[in-house]
Amino acid sequence: TTDVIIDSAPFFLLYSSDWMYAQLRPIMDFNDGKYSVKWPKKYASHDMGLYPIANPVVDQETMPIEETGNMLMMLAAVSVKDGNVNFVGQYWSRVRTWCDYLVDNGLYPATQLSSDDFDGPTANRSNLAVKAIIGIGACMRLESLAGNSSGQCTT
Repeated sequence: TTDVIIDSAPFFLLYSSDWMYAQLRPIMDFNDGKYSVKWPKKYASHDMGLYPIANPVVDQETMPIEETGNMLMMLAAVSVKDGNVNFVGQYWSRVRTWCDYLVDNGLYPATQLSSDDFDGPTANRSNLAVKAIIGIGACMRLESLAGNSSGQCTT
C-alpha cells in the first residue's frame, strides 16, 4: 500500500531511482488501468487489488487524501532527484486529476481513514489537510520541472 511504501521512499531514493520507479510503476499502471480495468476514482488507490490479479475491488480500504498526497510526493521526489519528468510524463493526466482532487477536497477533508487508522475514519484531520497541501506543492514542482511556468497543476 502506498501509505507503507512512502515510509521506505527515502532509502530507495538514496540508493537508486530505479528502485523507486520499480515500486511506483505498477501502482501508476494499475491506476491507469493497464492491468485490468481503470481505477474509477479521482484519487489514488490504496493498493492494487487482490493478489494475484490487480483489479479494483469494491470494498478496498480507501485513504483518498493520504494516498493521493503520498503518490504525488513520491513522484516529485524521484523526478527532482533525476532532474526530469520522463517517468511522470506518461501519467500526466492521472497526476493532474489527483492534484485537482486535492485542491477540491484537501482543505477540509471529509470523513476518511489516514495511515493513523487506529481510531477509524474521521473528518477534518489536520494531518490530511497538510498532506493535501504538500501533495499540491509536489504537483506544482513536477509542473515546474516539466517547464510549465503557469504555476498551475490542474487540468
